[in-house]
Amino acid sequence: MKISVLAACLCLFATAAIACDDARLERLLRQPLPNRASAQFDASQMQSTEGATWKIYAGRGKRLLRQVVRRDGAEGGWVETRLLIVTPSHYAITRTQATFSAPSYAVPGARVIREVKDIYVYCDGKLALPKEGDMSAYVAAAAQAKAIFNAPEVASYVSVLKR
Repeated sequence: MKISVLAACLCLFATAAIACDDARLERLLRQPLPNRASAQFDASQMQSTEGATWKIYAGRGKRLLRQVVRRDGAEGGWVETRLLIVTPSHYAITRTQATFSAPSYAVPGARVIREVKDIYVYCDGKLALPKEGDMSAYVAAAAQAKAIFNAPEVASYVSVLKR
């Protein structure tokens, strides 16, 4: 009897661990984006002076691995918000903000001198948070980053997400 209860508990925990494979997610987040997007189109709602572009990177075969990236350009830098879907309930959003050495209109070819990246991981559709500390600013920033993917033009790509 004890063995069957133990086996049931181990199966339950193994299923949860497989559903949220953080090691795989971290490895995927470190990889650069593929060279070619499956689809690319302009964003309908502008949040910057230089406009925004969506790029979709579809999964291969039957594996659900899809990336949806929005890049907003501006004179002083750019912001890239990336959604990496491992499974419908396990995904991450990164938001990278880059600052140029000078305004792009003043100095052609201005280079990036600073990059700041925030990472938001969702397991079972819920934002993963540390058990202690005030994370209200982080939670608000995560909600703002996630809201970017509510855009109607990418709805079909993100409809699988557990929210």
